[in-house]
Amino acid sequence: MGTWVLNHESILKIPIMAKKRNTKKNNGNKKSKVVMRIQQGLDSAGAAYLRLLSDPCAADLVAPTYGGTGSGYLMRTKYLVNAASFVDALLEFTPQFASQYVRLSGTSATGTTLGAATSVAIPSQLKAVASQYRCVAACVKTFYLGSELNRQGIVASSLTAGPYLLNSTTPTGSAATFAEKASRYVRMGTEMHECRWVPAESDQNFVSMVEPETVNTQFTEGSTIQIAVVNAPTSTIQFEVTAVWEWVPISVASDGALNTGGSVVYTPRAPVTAQPLSATLHRIGDVARFATDPNVHKSVAERLSSTLAFAQGVYGMTQAVRSGMAFARNPAVRALGGPMSRLALTL
Repeated sequence: MGTWVLNHESILKIPIMAKKRNTKKNNGNKKSKVVMRIQQGLDSAGAAYLRLLSDPCAADLVAPTYGGTGSGYLMRTKYLVNAASFVDALLEFTPQFASQYVRLSGTSATGTTLGAATSVAIPSQLKAVASQYRCVAACVKTFYLGSELNRQGIVASSLTAGPYLLNSTTPTGSAATFAEKASRYVRMGTEMHECRWVPAESDQNFVSMVEPETVNTQFTEGSTIQIAVVNAPTSTIQFEVTAVWEWVPISVASDGALNTGGSVVYTPRAPVTAQPLSATLHRIGDVARFATDPNVHKSVAERLSSTLAFAQGVYGMTQAVRSGMAFARNPAVRALGGPMSRLALTL
């Protein structure tokens, strides 16, 4: 095997080499731990659902990271709401209110107290087939229908912990009162006015289509989108409500009649992820900015997905390189001098 010869230079180099080797080893371990934390932060199911929350209009329909074992089919609906002859308007979207998931209040004279709210029921294409439902993702967009020459007014967007309006409710203030409390407000028509919905814990519950509980306290805590428009030209305000629903079909009796009783059985399924809903929502960061800032549109989920892919690639490549270097440093392998040692040195 040969003879080891030590001189003063080699003796001095030994601890230095060992120190460098240990430093590299420690750095490698540190990097791998960081990568593993990134990987463990959100799994593929959570990342896919976050993409849907970021872009309810176009992202792939995926199951939410909700708790429980109940499950159903997925459906995307769009509904347009014209604000009649209003110049000031207040719209609220609360998906837990089956009989009035959208409420609208307005006035034809800017700065005056808003009138009594009118409501719109859950979209007919969902109501016709579902016995139970829950919202998965949603957004409300505000459009200006007038000419550029006459464009004026502001649009204020908020995501609130619960609704303010119910059908026939008369607000105590003007649209400007609500706009002042909004998370974001900009001039009408200067950008895409979109507010994205983020679920609260109670939004994980299925809601009965037959007997919606619009007064129960459980359903006054559902996440709500609130849009206030102030001083727009008459009859130029339009809202587009897009929502993704998870729903359970209405059961049909042997005679073809619909069973509207409480005998609905959820389709059982294992949770799509072991992580709770809060783990996905934690990745959003500033919820108000996520919901109202157009610059955040899709970017959160895209950055997260690319980070996960990059981290997995770096981690795998780092492990392969470290293994190859350790293999090549092995004196027994290097002593062989054959193809295996040359292969190891090329890793």
